[in-house]
Amino acid sequence: MNRTVDVGDDVVRKESFSKAKALADACAREESLRLQQEALALARRTSRQNKNIQIVGAVVGVIGLVLAVLVAWQPWSRGSPAALARLVPRTHNAVIPSGIAQVTTPPQYSPDLSADHCDLWWRSWFEEQAAAEDAVPTIEISAPSSAGVTVTSATIHVFRSYTPSNLSYVECVHSAGPMPGTLLNVNLDRPDDPPTLVADDGSDRPLSMPDAVIDIGPGRTELLAVTPRGMPRLYEWSVDVGVIVNQRRQTFTFGSATDPLRAWLGKRPTNSYDYNLASRSWEPVK
Repeated sequence: MNRTVDVGDDVVRKESFSKAKALADACAREESLRLQQEALALARRTSRQNKNIQIVGAVVGVIGLVLAVLVAWQPWSRGSPAALARLVPRTHNAVIPSGIAQVTTPPQYSPDLSADHCDLWWRSWFEEQAAAEDAVPTIEISAPSSAGVTVTSATIHVFRSYTPSNLSYVECVHSAGPMPGTLLNVNLDRPDDPPTLVADDGSDRPLSMPDAVIDIGPGRTELLAVTPRGMPRLYEWSVDVGVIVNQRRQTFTFGSATDPLRAWLGKRPTNSYDYNLASRSWEPVK
């Protein structure tokens, strides 16, 4: 009995061991399959990430190439041609809105410039005296070499006008002629009136803007003499000149509220004065 039982127990133990081993093998295979699946999924994600990195790298490379080309080419420096305009330096006699006894001492000038000491020596001093030069402001407009310029408009701004209680005429240039150019007539008493143009061809026939324009050929320069009209008052004003070049509009402004153009539109004082270096005083010009 005991032996039979012993054999039976041994058989049972062998069967139990076989089942346990089979179960363990099945679990190992299942775990191995799971690990393989995770490894495959990880490989796929890594592949996608690598592709994305390659795409981003390619895009960055293309952007870098484009930027390099742009820096070398610099298309922004090859803009549309533009007109140039400037106020021609003024070297003229002037009307000062005060009596000659109240006019301050002007800057000294070299004796060899006694015939003309307005520009270099007295220009800033005239501005300090709020003087109105005895000449119209002249604007020089230059067209680029690659395109013509059309002057199409002029807008006037009057900041102030008044009648001085006294006037002095200072003569610092003793020989000066008129400067040629197209006349741009403006009315400072009625600044909204359309300006008129008079060509320097001797026709003396005013034409109203904006119907009338000034055409300047490529590479050429035109002088525009802005000629004010108005009441016998001293005006402080500015002018905006509009031009078109290569189908693009430009505006040039001359004068401002703090640094205006000035014009005396009344009669010139009878006496004129210049500063005598020897006597250090204002003396009438004979």
